[in-house]
Amino acid sequence: MSERNTESPALSLEQRLELVERRLADITGNAVLDVVPVFQFDDGMIPTRQTEGAIGFDARARAIVDPISKPTQGNPLRRTMADFKRSNNWRDALDPSLLDRIVADTEGRDAYYGVVLPPGERLMVGLGFATAMAYPMYYWVAPRSGHASRGITIANSPGTVDPDYRGEAGALLENNSPIDFVISSGMRIAQVVFSLALIPDLSQVDSHDKLGTTGRASGGFGSTGTF
Repeated sequence: MSERNTESPALSLEQRLELVERRLADITGNAVLDVVPVFQFDDGMIPTRQTEGAIGFDARARAIVDPISKPTQGNPLRRTMADFKRSNNWRDALDPSLLDRIVADTEGRDAYYGVVLPPGERLMVGLGFATAMAYPMYYWVAPRSGHASRGITIANSPGTVDPDYRGEAGALLENNSPIDFVISSGMRIAQVVFSLALIPDLSQVDSHDKLGTTGRASGGFGSTGTF
């Protein structure tokens, strides 16, 4: 007599997708997750995917902004230090710290200028949009691979933007290359990746032993070897 197969039948792709959707609904309370309201600020651009299979949305530079200033409900933009636009008295509007960093626009546009990011330094770039995501959705501001391969990255990568934030998104750009990098208006400077967070209840225990034991135990950096 043959042994009976007690394993559950394999789920089809459609069944697995349905299971995932049900679990997401339990987590989010049926919040709308496939649409994110996005507001575009003046001179900003909505992030876009460059291919049908891409999960990252390319975000573009609107202005160089002050990383210390805080957006508020009444003013969701950080203080602009350089807006890239050559208009009447445009130099008067520049932050004094950037006066010696102004160069020609990388695309050769006479109406705009570029801002140099020297090696080893950082500048906050305003990305020109704000979002209203359903909880617990969030997005990461991450480097673009093309820039990162040349040493241009996001200093706090990946920067996490919470669903209750309504200010302008920003990228803290850092130049880890040996040469100057020029930031220009509309440059695809970072990528935005949306995801869902797990928000567990944290249950405090009164003894480290109650966390249990593992093969790794308290082994930290490099403890599992190189190969």
